[in-house]
Amino acid sequence: ALVERALAGEIAELQSTGFRQDGTPFDLEVRCVPFEHRGERHVLGIARDITERKRAENALRASEERYRLLFEMESAAVVLVDAESLRLVDVNLAAVQMYGYSRDELLRMTATDLSSEPELTGASIRGGNGALNVPLRWHRRRDGTTFPVEITANRLELEGRQIVLATIRDITERKHAEQALLDSEEQ
Repeated sequence: ALVERALAGEIAELQSTGFRQDGTPFDLEVRCVPFEHRGERHVLGIARDITERKRAENALRASEERYRLLFEMESAAVVLVDAESLRLVDVNLAAVQMYGYSRDELLRMTATDLSSEPELTGASIRGGNGALNVPLRWHRRRDGTTFPVEITANRLELEGRQIVLATIRDITERKHAEQALLDSEEQ
């Protein structure tokens, strides 16, 4: 079928499993390229062992799946922010639940859209160059309510861009407990 497709003028490819002389399998890519010589159509067949490439692709796929699983399993909100534009690059399910926006809506927003203190947020993201720990910042949910958060962030390079990876925890309960303790001490 490959040769027939190549004789019809198409570059035909397929990936399959080949077997070495000792019977061990390997990943094989076959490409048939049409060409003309002295007025006759011919086919040049090229076969390559792509076992290492397939292993690397599978390892990358597994690594991406582990990353996605860890990213989504984190109970705190995790956001990736482009340090220059402040655009949200990625968010986990916990961020969707915390802020009340859909993932698609969040990915059209900036980090300052989520903050009740946008100037401080923008300055922190643009000005930092390492780990960043913010013990208290105020953020805003979709319904307009503000709430206290604690942020731990790191700057990294991803696809040539400076990205801030931030873990955001809602500390509302902690603040209520602190206030209750203060009230109790005053009494």
